[in-house]
Amino acid sequence: MEAAPREFSERDTSGLAAEERQRLLSRMLSRLAHEIRNPLSSLDVHVQLLEEDLVGVTPRIPAEITGRLEVIRHELHRLDAIVRQYLSLAAPTPIELQPVAVVPALHHLTRLLGPVAAERDITLEVSAPPGVPEILADAGQLQQALLNLRRSSNRSTPPRWKAAGSASGLPSKSPTPMAAPLA
Repeated sequence: MEAAPREFSERDTSGLAAEERQRLLSRMLSRLAHEIRNPLSSLDVHVQLLEEDLVGVTPRIPAEITGRLEVIRHELHRLDAIVRQYLSLAAPTPIELQPVAVVPALHHLTRLLGPVAAERDITLEVSAPPGVPEILADAGQLQQALLNLRRSSNRSTPPRWKAAGSASGLPSKSPTPMAAPLA
């Protein structure tokens, strides 16, 4: 008769230990996120200040500089989103489906990775027919997937080649569901 209470007690102890590990993980992730997000916020503010300083020096900032500052700001926001994603390990969050414009996402990716591709003498370009519809997706996860694909492509593309991102072939309905939560 004593075996049953002991077994129950061991399960209770095991469950309590797992809950304590989960709480510890949550606290650690929360602290880590705080330590990372503060510098990211500071960098974002300083990018904005740098833009204002540049306008003070020269009223017309070259498009190349403006584009690079946009890429920096966008990547800071993406890093912040990644930190939030790691926080979701402690408490998973659902996929946030929303209409996403694919062509601007491809253009952003080209601006982001263009300098790296140029070092290998690879030309990146985006081709899209007029009127490409928005798709229904999680914007952050879609961008990360596209970034991973393009980075892999850049690594495997020989120098002096052209790598093209195309938005053709998307259905003409708008918005098109391209992602859905797994059941």
